[in-house]
Amino acid sequence: MKEIELKAGKRTRVLRTVSGSLAMRYRFQATPTNKDDTLSGTIEIRGSNWIFPRKPTTQKLAAKNMINKRAWDSFYSIFVIADCDVKITFQRSKLNFKNLLYPALFAILMVMIAMIWTLKTRGL
Repeated sequence: MKEIELKAGKRTRVLRTVSGSLAMRYRFQATPTNKDDTLSGTIEIRGSNWIFPRKPTTQKLAAKNMINKRAWDSFYSIFVIADCDVKITFQRSKLNFKNLLYPALFAILMVMIAMIWTLKTRGL
């Protein structure tokens, strides 16, 4: 498991993927390094900006966090800005099959259209 220590108030990239066009689910835990501190902060999610542009989104930092990366987010980064010193622990990432449904259906449709077009042009 990947662990990262963050300083309070500093914007830190905790994840960066390049050329990963599959939908993924990233999970990580945030724990204050000082037990007396209250966990708070912001997660900034930056998706791809070239094929299907996506504006950056934010969500509140929690003890357990889950980020869903969409298909076609080839250049993808997650930043954390914690209000106190924090330790981030990543769990194993998983393919997000729910987000693969539409690209898979689109690919099947394109293959079927190509097969029908090929059969018609050959007179079969």
